[in-house]
Amino acid sequence: MAKDLPTPDELRKLLSYDPETGVLTRRGWNAGKEAGWLNGNGYLRICINYRQLYAHRVAWAMTYGHWPLGQIDHINCDRADNRLENLRDTTTSENLCNRASGTSGSTSKFLGVHFDSRSKRRKRWVAAIARQGKRRTIGFYLTEEEAARARDAVAIEWHGEFASLNFKKGDDNA
Repeated sequence: MAKDLPTPDELRKLLSYDPETGVLTRRGWNAGKEAGWLNGNGYLRICINYRQLYAHRVAWAMTYGHWPLGQIDHINCDRADNRLENLRDTTTSENLCNRASGTSGSTSKFLGVHFDSRSKRRKRWVAAIARQGKRRTIGFYLTEEEAARARDAVAIEWHGEFASLNFKKGDDNA
C-alpha cells in the first residue's frame, strides 16, 4: 500500500458511503454533495488530499477498514455501479474473466461464438473461450444458441463465479 493513501478512518471523516446505492457524499466542506466524477473509462474518481482515487476502492476501504488487496471487480460489469453487493476483491486473473462482452464486428450476438464460414463443409457456429491467455475452441454447433450455451458451461467450469456468461445461471428459456 502506498504511504500517501488516506486511512479508512481519514476517508470516513471526509466522506459518507451508502452501500445500498453506492454513492459517496462529502462531509464538512460541500457536505451532502455527491463526491467524484466519471472518467473517460467509465469509473468514478474522487480527489482526496490532492490525489485521485477510484471510488470503488474508496468504498471498499471505508466498509472493510483496509484497502483492497487486489483489484476490485464490478460484478455486473458497470464500472460506475459502486453498490457494495456489486464489488469484490479479486486477483487480476479473476477480474479479467468477468468482462463485459464486446461483440462488435462479430458474426454472433453471443460472447465467445462466431460463425465458421471458411469451411464450406462445416458452416457451423463455433464456441471458443480464452484461458491463461490462449484461445481454445470448444466445439462446432448447428445453432448459435447451442454454441453460446456450450461456451457458458465451460466458462462456469473454468472461471466459476467470475465467468462472463451469455445466459443467466438456470435460464433455460433465453
